[in-house]
Amino acid sequence: MQYFSNTYKLELNWILTFLILISMLFLYGTVQDIIGSRFIELGYQQRWWLNLLTAIVTLFIGTKGYFTDTTKLNKLDFSFSPKTIGIPEEASSIEHKSVSEEDIATVNHLMVEQKAYLNPELNLSDLAKLANMSRGQLSETINSGYNKNFNDFVNSYRVEAFKKMLKENKQQQLSLLGIAQECGFNSKATFNRVFKKLTRFSPTEYLKTQLK
Repeated sequence: MQYFSNTYKLELNWILTFLILISMLFLYGTVQDIIGSRFIELGYQQRWWLNLLTAIVTLFIGTKGYFTDTTKLNKLDFSFSPKTIGIPEEASSIEHKSVSEEDIATVNHLMVEQKAYLNPELNLSDLAKLANMSRGQLSETINSGYNKNFNDFVNSYRVEAFKKMLKENKQQQLSLLGIAQECGFNSKATFNRVFKKLTRFSPTEYLKTQLK
């Protein structure tokens, strides 16, 4: 999902939990049926555990799903206006690769001077509004001008901000997660994954290299 700079909060992990629990119940029921048909007859007292566990799982998943925050998804605007209809494919391709220096400078100003990446909920639409561009225009500017997707583009600034704070010895005042949150990351999982992807070090490993 390249629309968001931070995606961890939008991952509906409860669905994975649901699938795992249902699979376990199915396996339990299958084993129970095999025992009941081939080895020993199981009465209601032996079989009612499956019904109880199924009820508990259903209540748990229903409650988990109900309280999952999906309000951010309701705010997304996925509408778009194609601008290349009727344009020959060759001409469209040329235009697609054309990115103005002015657009690059605008995006650079937002990230370097205004530090838009510090907003942990920043997404492509938000940054496009700040840049006074369409989402497609901004996406093309980032892809062609910086050779990165939106996720890596925004998170690279966060990682660099994190590195800068380590050079300033901020780890003596804040935990690594606390510093990461100051730099715009919204969760430990996202921070660790992104940091290792962009630096090939875990945050702790990187800190050790700086202390040598």
